[in-house]
Amino acid sequence: MSRPDLPEGLQEMSKYEDAVDQRELASVYEELFQEVKETSMERRTLLTAFAGGGGLATLNALFAQKKFMGDDLESGLKAIASASDHPFGVRQVDEPPYDVDEEIYERFDGSQMDFRQDDPFGANSGNLGPPDTSKAGAEYLIDNALACAGSQTQGNAPPIEMSDSGESRSLIALSNAINTPGWGVHVNRVGMDHQEALGVKGHPLVDRQPDVTDPASLREKLNSVARLAGVADLGVAKRDDRWIYSHSEWGAPIKIGDYDRFHTVGEGDDAEYHFPDKLDTVIPIMIEMPRRMGRMGYSYGGGVCSDMGYMRQSIALLMISRWIELMGYEAVPSGNDMGPTVPTAIDGGLAQYGRHGRLIHPQFGSNLRVSKIYTDMPLEEDGWIEFGATEFCKACKICATECPAGQISTGERTWTYEGPGEGYSKNDGVYKWYCNSAHCMRFWGENGTNDSQCMNVCPFTQGRAKVHEIVRYVAGGPFDKSLSDMSEAFGYEDYLHPEQALSPGMSYLPYGISQDPELGQL
Repeated sequence: MSRPDLPEGLQEMSKYEDAVDQRELASVYEELFQEVKETSMERRTLLTAFAGGGGLATLNALFAQKKFMGDDLESGLKAIASASDHPFGVRQVDEPPYDVDEEIYERFDGSQMDFRQDDPFGANSGNLGPPDTSKAGAEYLIDNALACAGSQTQGNAPPIEMSDSGESRSLIALSNAINTPGWGVHVNRVGMDHQEALGVKGHPLVDRQPDVTDPASLREKLNSVARLAGVADLGVAKRDDRWIYSHSEWGAPIKIGDYDRFHTVGEGDDAEYHFPDKLDTVIPIMIEMPRRMGRMGYSYGGGVCSDMGYMRQSIALLMISRWIELMGYEAVPSGNDMGPTVPTAIDGGLAQYGRHGRLIHPQFGSNLRVSKIYTDMPLEEDGWIEFGATEFCKACKICATECPAGQISTGERTWTYEGPGEGYSKNDGVYKWYCNSAHCMRFWGENGTNDSQCMNVCPFTQGRAKVHEIVRYVAGGPFDKSLSDMSEAFGYEDYLHPEQALSPGMSYLPYGISQDPELGQL
């Protein structure tokens, strides 16, 4: 829906956004930082306004208020807060924040992901051949007191050393323990009845007609169930068939049609997925990951950050899907299978697309694992949002410079993949930054554990409440008027050594989630 009640500054900024040069941007930001430093406003108010990556969204909106309306910090924040039901600085928009060339784009073939049970790091993805994993095995890493193997191929990611084999084993054992449930809810494999896999097949409530049909009421209940399942945020959108794979990651064609229920038929090369057209709604869900673990780089410590996300994602998908089925509707949970999660989450009003090919959420940044549930449950839907992430990514290249596999573009957005070699997940036809995912997966194989450097170094990811980092940065020296260097003002931190993961000094809240104790409930 349109938002004529947006602050006047944002309305003006939408007209002249391309005319604001970087020097002017930096100059106004410097004034804002000084006001933040000198303000007498209550710290709780500031923490709320600048929570997480949302601090960048707030500053974008404050920039507009100051430049076009002349507001000071307090009046600018009041104008932003009074004009939106979303977090500070986030505005709902009428058009999707992405462009697709329908002449180029085709439904992606998920089998190109080459993500098989017997190949957990996608070692043979693309045309690169198998990686050298001789130094990436758990026994080798423990014997040599390492937290990861680095990569012999890329040559720019050395192994991370631990003080002894006991410390190494403790961390690797933790990673393997967390990974036991698997990397997602694979109830959609050929030959599996997804109701049986969910544990609801034959339950009397499954065949009972729904007792609640009002979309608003169902949405409220869904939100509560999701919170109880550990979900950080969720959205609801109409299913877009462009975001359904043409083939599953297991190689079976996905056919959308007038089917009664989701099911698989056939075996081997004759297997097919039958996707009911009536499942017209998709629910993207986001799981927050342990931020401190993410700061441990491309090691088993950093890998645990992702592992925790995948594990809790599986639990949330199962719990929410079971609830939907028992409410009398159909639910097909999906991790990395069935379709790409990034555009689905954008359509659900949760995030914007980043240079690193991942999502950027206004509060949690990229510190998230995302999955989705396809359903026929009638639910109130969300609209697309913008909060300046794309404009920020144009200037900021931290994810690209810090990527240990060197697979993130430092150039402009394009309609097709134009990098070296071939990689899966290209999805030509979407105007975006393309990454060479095959090289990324090869790095995973040689490093011995997964890697989320691009997500962890993103300035939007640097904690939930980092206004004190802004103050600390400004107090330490002059602001250098460079948007790409501005990340330090938002908590761009030095890495933590993996050995700190299980040390006595590392205290965790449940699930390892970080929260400023003064932030409270937003």
